[in-house]
Amino acid sequence: MSSPQVHGTEAELQEESSVSGDVYAFPLSPAQRRLWFVEQLKPGTPVYNIPSAFRLTGNLNRAAIEQSLRAVVQRHDSLRTTFETIDGEPTQIVRDEIGEFFEAIDLRELPEREREERAREIVDNEAAKSFDLVEGPLIRVKLALLDETTHVLVINQHHLITDGWSLGVFAEEVAELYRSFAANTPHALEELSLQYPDFAVWQRDWLTPERMQPQLDYWRNALAGSAPLLELPTDHPRPQNPINRGSWTPFETSKELTEGLKTLSRQNGVSLFTTMLAGFKALLARYTRQKDVMVGTPAANRERPELERIIGFFINPIVLRTDLSGDPTVSELLRRVNTSTQGALANQEIPFDKLVEEIRPVRDLSYHPLFQVMFTLQNSPLRIQLDGVQAEPIAFDNGTSKFDLLIELWEEHGSVRGRFEFDTDLFLKSTVQDLVRHYQTLLESMVDNPSAPVSRLRLLTDEEERRLLTDWNATEEPALESQDFFARFEAAAAKYPDQTAVSDDTGSWTYAELRARSASLAARLRALAVGKDSIVGISLDRTRDLIACVAAVIAAGAAYAPIDPNYPDERRAYMLQDSNAHVVLTCARYADQFNDFQGQTLLVDKQPELFADRDAKTDAAPEPDDLAYVIYTSGSTGMPKGVALPRRTLSNLIGWQIERLQPQPGERTLQFASLSFDVSAQEIFSTLGSGGELVMVDDETRRDPERLAQFLSDHAIERLFVPFVALQQAAEAFHANPRLPVKLKEVISAGEQLCVTPAIVSLFRRIPNGKLHNHYGPSETHVISAHTLSGPPDIGRCSYRSASRSAMLSSTL
Repeated sequence: MSSPQVHGTEAELQEESSVSGDVYAFPLSPAQRRLWFVEQLKPGTPVYNIPSAFRLTGNLNRAAIEQSLRAVVQRHDSLRTTFETIDGEPTQIVRDEIGEFFEAIDLRELPEREREERAREIVDNEAAKSFDLVEGPLIRVKLALLDETTHVLVINQHHLITDGWSLGVFAEEVAELYRSFAANTPHALEELSLQYPDFAVWQRDWLTPERMQPQLDYWRNALAGSAPLLELPTDHPRPQNPINRGSWTPFETSKELTEGLKTLSRQNGVSLFTTMLAGFKALLARYTRQKDVMVGTPAANRERPELERIIGFFINPIVLRTDLSGDPTVSELLRRVNTSTQGALANQEIPFDKLVEEIRPVRDLSYHPLFQVMFTLQNSPLRIQLDGVQAEPIAFDNGTSKFDLLIELWEEHGSVRGRFEFDTDLFLKSTVQDLVRHYQTLLESMVDNPSAPVSRLRLLTDEEERRLLTDWNATEEPALESQDFFARFEAAAAKYPDQTAVSDDTGSWTYAELRARSASLAARLRALAVGKDSIVGISLDRTRDLIACVAAVIAAGAAYAPIDPNYPDERRAYMLQDSNAHVVLTCARYADQFNDFQGQTLLVDKQPELFADRDAKTDAAPEPDDLAYVIYTSGSTGMPKGVALPRRTLSNLIGWQIERLQPQPGERTLQFASLSFDVSAQEIFSTLGSGGELVMVDDETRRDPERLAQFLSDHAIERLFVPFVALQQAAEAFHANPRLPVKLKEVISAGEQLCVTPAIVSLFRRIPNGKLHNHYGPSETHVISAHTLSGPPDIGRCSYRSASRSAMLSSTL
């Protein structure tokens, strides 16, 4: 031990410890402090375990392997270290001896199949088992004996005492000591002049403001104006408090591709690491549509030769930032990545937490600061070479992930192999498998087209292109022999004349009554020269009159234009002028809004003669291409934009919806959508075209989640068209009031990205036979892309997609 023994408070630890020998206390290195702090936030997590496992085949000298392991632990202070808080400061405690860390497990008495299962269980359990930083030890070794020539060796260490480089040192020293103990000859290992605690003390003293300033200046310039988050498309919303659950999927390039990548690297004067990283950054840029791409990579932080043979936690994450603006070619991208990588490596000694403190990115516990993706490439995988024994690594999954994505690659047998570790709270495994496949395809494209711009590099495999161009675009279907949507209403009125068609808080109308009122008003409209392709403005509250007016305009062969009473005067005047409407249907409450209107204003609540003609006929003969409605959107220019929809399109949609959803006569549908939202046409005419009841809800109720939930329950609503936000709020209200009965059978969500949240899961568990439909379609065409989920939704499989995935034609539940 090269540092003095500590007396006083620290010495008292020796008296309390059951382990004999001297006890030494040292400050933590900056890297250890950073990781120790994370451990305090999430104690008992296996996220920072560094396990490795090997299948040993051959004549293993069990005594020699145990001696070797114990000797390595004695050689390195870090392997005999635990961590405690002393006088408010985290401190590493080094003991001359530690508790038992080695366990031999004899499985030979078990049947052969059970031996293999038990060995697999030992590997998985050990990888997922956390460490006690105070009690230790922070290294555990298990040696399972399957038979005389087959063993499984599992070595697990906490990241606070080791890193990737250290694992290589550990394996080399075990191999040398094993040779020595097995042959009873001296080993060739040199005595260590330094230990990791020496480095921790030295680094603390070396990192003075004067020494750090040049490197800090570099990083301030290199990371100026950087984006806080790499917006990868995810399958699930990012949790506010990540749990770091994870899994992984394998990666491997062919020997031909590997050789091509090495040739490309030589031609451009860069390393294979740079080429692999450049390809991955190009992939991230394509996935995120971001031109400023930052990933992390672990720097060894062993710039001095005397540190190379020490086991400990040296690595320091550095940020590799690349500007992909201007659509660089492959060769230019390699140059940019190489330049940024060399600059970062030359300034790798600034501790990462110090860098974060200086750069001050927007901090959010839901994601890692400065980068969310880690990328590594090693020259070779971790191996342990024991004389007379073949050691094959065993793959395992401890169910954790330190980052959104962690890419670990290495060269082996002429290929680049590795694993893509991912956060399962963000990604499905199938999504990461797609990403791996696209990465390989892009690398192939880089090799084949080094002068191509990044935007032209191929991502999709031949099979994916075939599916995209042939299968997914095979959207043609036989034309529906669709009945006119309004003719469906008239047929329902004839078949169910005494059944309730529409109701509000003042009463209801039967189908016969609604048809009579709409026919009477339609006759009056025709008398005012309203007909084919005429536009009639409708500005009313959410009552039965609103539905009667919509039906009357359609019955007259005209098109309706919703004019929200809450619109500003300028917008309302613009819409009337732009649509060339010469009749407006409104009520006394809003009559003053149309004082300057040059056309005819009809007050449906003050002119009973509008509905007095009970014998009026709807004798209009509309054509499929006649207009049905004009809905004004905000428009990309900021000016309202009128979307004019023909009857044919709406008829096809209503026909498809009735055929797909099978609404039943008498089924109660909430009229939730504003008339200015195209979904309202689906609500109204799929209900009235199938003999259902349309239940009107006032604006105050539809905007209050608790009142809305109560309304749905009180009125026994069975079918609901609703955007995700309103569905989520209503689901939360139902969850807060579990005694409130739910009669819903069908929920159609549209207008926003759907996410199956815990509240929605809870709601559908109360209606186990209910169906959730996710619809998407632009107002301009009324195209619908849909997916239906029957039964309680699975929270692990939802339709959420971040912005770059939302352009998909249909979402996946």
